[in-house]
Amino acid sequence: MGRRRFMKTLAGLGVGTAALPYVSQEAAAEIQERDEIVRVSAMVNTDSVLGEKSDIGVAPSSIPRSRVDPGPSRMEANVEDRLNGRKAVLKPIPYQKWKIVESTRDAREKIQDSIPESWTEGCEYITIRVATQLESSVSSRSDPGSRYIAPTYPVYKKETKEGDVEEITPNVSYDEFQEWFPRTTEGTAGKGTPLEATVEGIPVRPEKEEIELQVSYDYSYRPVPAGCVFGTGADNSATLGVRADDYNNNQDVILTAAHTFKDIIGWSREVHQPVWINDNDQYKIGETDASRRVNKNNFDAVVVQNLSENTTRRFAADDGPNTYREDNPVRGILTNSEIDDQAGNQNFELTKQGVKTGRTSGFISSWDGSILAYRAYSKRGDSGCPVFHEYGSDYTYSLIAGIHKGKARDAQATSIENIEDRFNVNVGV
Repeated sequence: MGRRRFMKTLAGLGVGTAALPYVSQEAAAEIQERDEIVRVSAMVNTDSVLGEKSDIGVAPSSIPRSRVDPGPSRMEANVEDRLNGRKAVLKPIPYQKWKIVESTRDAREKIQDSIPESWTEGCEYITIRVATQLESSVSSRSDPGSRYIAPTYPVYKKETKEGDVEEITPNVSYDEFQEWFPRTTEGTAGKGTPLEATVEGIPVRPEKEEIELQVSYDYSYRPVPAGCVFGTGADNSATLGVRADDYNNNQDVILTAAHTFKDIIGWSREVHQPVWINDNDQYKIGETDASRRVNKNNFDAVVVQNLSENTTRRFAADDGPNTYREDNPVRGILTNSEIDDQAGNQNFELTKQGVKTGRTSGFISSWDGSILAYRAYSKRGDSGCPVFHEYGSDYTYSLIAGIHKGKARDAQATSIENIEDRFNVNVGV
């Protein structure tokens, strides 16, 4: 099979666009048979120098553009990522589970594409999310009835400067919203491949969710880590996300939630760590890139650039200024394919580190291809924080799944793979 045809086939099988360039035919063939499908579950930096001084604090201008593989990896299967020093972690999943996951994803995307634009026209925050939900009563996630499609009617609650709560909704009533969708639909897995299969009777159940934006305040950290407080010129405070490599400008940047920079006056661009104090530039560490700032309820992220301070891929510790966790440094990302596979798995937990509620964990309860919901406690001030899975035999490092944006029924985060793709950045390098 030619390389182009091979890549097209992998895309049809749901390998994931972020990983397609890094998967060889030989590596995929090792674990893919008729009853199993190969998936790329993560993109991981396998650099062996984690924990050395160079990793504790890395200057924005000193990050190498590529890294050399230090030797054999302990992972199941790896393929070199020649662009940014990360490797693709491959895993097989049962064919039946793959068919259900991918057909539901296809059905979800078709329903998403069919939603009238008039429902959100002129709405600053609102988009209509269509999520995949897991049935709580099923015994197996491979059962045809294990997943359903949930178009979500958002009621956006925003606290005004005066302390009142403003509600923003789509340009359609909830009753009309419920009646518009079919009760069942169908989806196709593996389109254009020999394994193409259509699943009918996928349930569609419209739901309502109230979305509460979260913003709020702690120590000063130099170098600047993941999961620490920051302040804005909008007189808000929230949580910084994670360091990333910016290929647009050949520099380090930090990712966090976009909505934390908006107030009643407009958008702020300044980023202060720990907080903004009376126009004092003492704590200013950078500014947001207005061209890479998206504040929608299906994508909430911004790039913090022009950093004046060193950064680290370690997490902040709560033991005082300039203290860092020695465990679980950031080494890469979880792919959308892995989030699809793990949705509803109560044995697979995501953890977030926010300045208001610290580290809390929970399983992925919902996923729509952009926003993942996870069953973890959060409060105002956690917005922008990293959401991650602790990986390795002894939970020795972290893979970022998303950037926390707020909470509805559960905590919510914007997919890190989507952020990487949209903003042309890479996490964990």
